[in-house]
Amino acid sequence: MTLELRDLEHPKESLREVLLSCAAALREDIDKLPRDASTRIHDIRVSVKEIRSLLRLAGSTIPDAHQSTLVPMLREMKGIFSESRDDEVMRQRLEQLMPDGEAAEAIARLRLIPAESAKLPDTARALELARELLLRLAALDFKTLTSDELVENAVRFFRKAHKLRQRCKRDPHDDVIMHRWRKRVKDVFYHAAALSSLKPAKRLKAPLDTLADCLGEFHDLALLETRSKGETQIADRVQVAKRKARKRCFKKARKVFQQKPGKFRKKLAKSLS
Repeated sequence: MTLELRDLEHPKESLREVLLSCAAALREDIDKLPRDASTRIHDIRVSVKEIRSLLRLAGSTIPDAHQSTLVPMLREMKGIFSESRDDEVMRQRLEQLMPDGEAAEAIARLRLIPAESAKLPDTARALELARELLLRLAALDFKTLTSDELVENAVRFFRKAHKLRQRCKRDPHDDVIMHRWRKRVKDVFYHAAALSSLKPAKRLKAPLDTLADCLGEFHDLALLETRSKGETQIADRVQVAKRKARKRCFKKARKVFQQKPGKFRKKLAKSLS
């Protein structure tokens, strides 16, 4: 599914189309969860993040009353599928870090439930939320949303990610700040996808995607490091992999953030005109 807005001359209608498409895909994945739980749970979580980021792209054109309803709904939806997803990514990281026999033993020692034994989340509440979400998104009118406002909001989140990168460079061992940076990078990626009819945004999509994946790997390893406390052999291997992932994150970020937010704004504005 593409996030690209169909027509930036009609941003309200185009943004609504993409949001409704994301919400419809979310509901379909919940319906089909038992058929391929691992893939569906991943796709559900991605759809939630996409919707949240697109709402941020609309900014203040969404009334506070709608924001105060939509945000908790999305947070609850994500929470329903979080625990099983976290366990799965930690299992996968251990399988990548260790030979088969050692990985299986490490998974058992850390009490990570095997994928085939994991209990599926209860989807009744998730389906209820998905139906309500679709209705509320369809009712949004975004008031006077313009293409210029989309650009300004995209640049605002680019600036936030830019600043968080600097904070992470100053204190690279703060996993909380690294996770915040990852969230803002994902926002910038989804915004670039939505505005990819503009060349400056399109050029950033691939390097942003690569950086987001690298930060995702770092976050998975940070979770695994916390889980492996007290298991020295496992923790030592995780810490080595985490240091390497951190180094890759900063390297990948150079291509994305070599331009300052002000210059990025000028490029987007020129492309828009």
